[in-house]
Amino acid sequence: MLTAALAALAVTLGSLLFIPSAHAAGTVSGVVKSKLAAGSAVPYEGASIEFSRLLEDGRYDYDNATYVSSGPTGAFTAPGLADGDYQVRVHPSSWGSPGDLGYEYYDNAWSPYEKTDVQVRGGNVTMNDIVLEQPGWVVGTVKDAAGNPIVGASISVQKTPTSGGYGFEIDPDGSYDTRDGDYTKNLIPGSYTVEASGPWTGAEGRSFRTETATVNVPANAAAAPQNFVLEERKKVVFTVTDSTGAPMKWARVDMRIQRNAGDPFEAPQYGPIETDDDGKFAVDDDAHAYKLRFFPADAYTGSNAAEWWNGGDGAYTYAEATAIDFPASAPMKRSLSVQLATPAITPGEVSIDGDIEHVVEDPHGNYTVNAVRLGQTITANPGTWEPSGVTLSYQWYKNGQPIAGATDPELTITEAIAADMWLLRLHVTGSKPGEQAVEAESEYINDPVLPGDPPVAFARPAITGTAQVGKTLTAVPGTWGPAGVSLAYQWFAAGEAIQGATNATLALTDAQLDKAISVRVTGSLAGHTSVARTSAATTATTPVDVVVGTPTITGTAKAGSTLTANPGAWTPGDVTFAYTWLADGVAISGAGGTTLDLTNAQAGKRISVEVTGSRGTSAPRTATSAQTSAVQGTLTAATPTITGTAKAGEELTASPGAWGPAGVALSYEWLAGGQQIVGATGATYTPGAAQVGKAITVRITGTLAGYGNEVRTSAATAAVIPGDVTAGTPSISGTPAPGRTLTANPGTWTPADAELSYQWLANGTPLVGATGTTLVVSNAHAGKRLSVTVTGTTSTGAVAEATSSATATVVGVLKGATPKVSGKAKVGKRLSAKPGTWSPAPVRLTYQWLRNGKVIKGATKASYKLTKADAGKRIQVRVTGRKTSYKTLVKSSAKTAKVKR
Repeated sequence: MLTAALAALAVTLGSLLFIPSAHAAGTVSGVVKSKLAAGSAVPYEGASIEFSRLLEDGRYDYDNATYVSSGPTGAFTAPGLADGDYQVRVHPSSWGSPGDLGYEYYDNAWSPYEKTDVQVRGGNVTMNDIVLEQPGWVVGTVKDAAGNPIVGASISVQKTPTSGGYGFEIDPDGSYDTRDGDYTKNLIPGSYTVEASGPWTGAEGRSFRTETATVNVPANAAAAPQNFVLEERKKVVFTVTDSTGAPMKWARVDMRIQRNAGDPFEAPQYGPIETDDDGKFAVDDDAHAYKLRFFPADAYTGSNAAEWWNGGDGAYTYAEATAIDFPASAPMKRSLSVQLATPAITPGEVSIDGDIEHVVEDPHGNYTVNAVRLGQTITANPGTWEPSGVTLSYQWYKNGQPIAGATDPELTITEAIAADMWLLRLHVTGSKPGEQAVEAESEYINDPVLPGDPPVAFARPAITGTAQVGKTLTAVPGTWGPAGVSLAYQWFAAGEAIQGATNATLALTDAQLDKAISVRVTGSLAGHTSVARTSAATTATTPVDVVVGTPTITGTAKAGSTLTANPGAWTPGDVTFAYTWLADGVAISGAGGTTLDLTNAQAGKRISVEVTGSRGTSAPRTATSAQTSAVQGTLTAATPTITGTAKAGEELTASPGAWGPAGVALSYEWLAGGQQIVGATGATYTPGAAQVGKAITVRITGTLAGYGNEVRTSAATAAVIPGDVTAGTPSISGTPAPGRTLTANPGTWTPADAELSYQWLANGTPLVGATGTTLVVSNAHAGKRLSVTVTGTTSTGAVAEATSSATATVVGVLKGATPKVSGKAKVGKRLSAKPGTWSPAPVRLTYQWLRNGKVIKGATKASYKLTKADAGKRIQVRVTGRKTSYKTLVKSSAKTAKVKR
């Protein structure tokens, strides 16, 4: 219905633009006939023919219509009609009762939506014959899928799906009859589109799909019954509230519709679209998907902002919107809540600057349209956005869709943009780190593009080079066209035109210091509209660079010396210098001149100098020299002294005196007769025999990190005299037994270098050849106590002697053979003991015979006569060797065989 109404409106507006002024009169004539259902067309007398002239405002002047009647032959004449376009409607003499003829619009039109106007331009106009026929009708039912009547459903009838028509509500039982409608009772024979649609029962009510049928209506009879079954639609119901939960009633809804999957989302061409009294709004699956933005109600006075549905807390840009669709798994009805909030970013009032109001001249009077012209450049005015720091981006839309690449603040109306354009709008998006982006739009430009010269092809220029005083910037215009386009340049500093700066390059001076630079390029060509585009601005222009030199340092890095800074070659030549001296990279307090006097405070540290060059508004530059070697400090030293007696074996002590600073390490070297004594590196030294007759000195070297070494030598002592020998206390370790080794321990002797000799003693008598530090004990020492005498002799001839305590008496060790038994083991026979050899001779031997291992009383001689008591027993002999100072030795023979009787 809406589409048909818009189409009819377009026809009406089109007629408005072509109505000539009423300055003459004409006559219209024609013939009216009638045709009954079963008959032929015959002249009709008494028909009423109504002529209504089209007014300048698009309405027909029914109040001053001209009426004429048809005569007996059906003919009629309407004289004196002012020039213009006329809607002609013909009524029979009787209408509205069963069997009556129906009325119609010229030419054979059922409704004014498909009528043909009669144009009167003076003179005579003859109309086609008008044939009136009896109306027919359509009956049927409208029900849901369950067979239930859809209360409140309606039927509409039109000649075509896109033309206007008339409708009426069906009966409560679901039936309908077109004769019940005020206008649908006049269905003159022909083809019609009958449409059944569900009722509007509010956001929460059910929705139904519209169904249509093409029906051929006969004269004075019913067409074939048309029974409609309407499918219920899936729907989503939104409840919109403000941040306090209060409903947003009658609040505007920005709806974008995607008719089919893959189609763009487009704004509908009808409205207003808004929530109901309860703040509710519903969409159904009449379309594939929707994107929705909910606005605060007009009566709302708070700070809540419009937001796009995104399935969560809402979004403030179209790019973040989430589509509502209707998958097969979705329930028939979904209820969702939208609670508006206040974003951190407050958008400005977005508008479009440029000449967008145009006066259109029309024969019936001039009027103003909101339109742009081909070749025209319009500019975004984003308004004031808050808080500060919001970054703005731009997107121009044509017919509800973004224009590819149109993201600059300016938009030039090219032929491509102008083609088929009926809506133009600007979207501005503000963003700030940590905050939700917010989008705002301008009002629509919603009239066709006015004629004009096409614009030249253009590009946004760029700038190459460094924005610095003394440097040259170059404008890179990009690609402009067509061939022959001339480019003009204008440079800007901080948005202000630079006088005379109209070349493709710009040499920066101090006048542009701290200002951002941009360039505007204007392209012109005869027959085309000129276009200007401005580059992005550079960063703020910086002062001319100070070019640093290479500082160096001259002088010796030693305490007490002076270092001098040389700044090197800097440019420009009027640079002034400041100096900061550094020790190991740390500024030295008060050291700010071109020279530095070194002290022990810098000892061990490497010195550098930092040179800062300054020049007017130029940024100061700093350069630092290479470091020197570590500064060598100077130690405070004293002459050492020696205390003690210069005598072999007597300790001498070096006294270094006072050295500084704190932490100095001292090392010692002792000398005899001026020659270094190997290993004598302590603070004390004891001379030995090698130093007798020589004077002793000590040489001390002081070292400290960062300082040079200092060496001081003492005065010499008197010549060293020989020293005394002090004997140690010798001792013996080891066991005093034959075959064992005894070791002499001399004890501690002084001087330590005394030469020691040894003499071993047995019962105080020296043992010949026993002069080593060890002695192997033998049987020769049996019965004796051993000791050792140590004699110490110095190189100067001093001698001392000391003897150890004696060991325990040495006990000798006998060696004896295993005895054997000879003789016949038989009672009455005599057995003899064969002792073998025993040493050292002489060894006294004794015997003891045994019977089965037990002592035989009285059998203690070297032989033994066997008795009856021995019969069946085994006999053996045990031999015992004895010798003074020796350990007794016992040996037993093997046993004999059993003694026989």
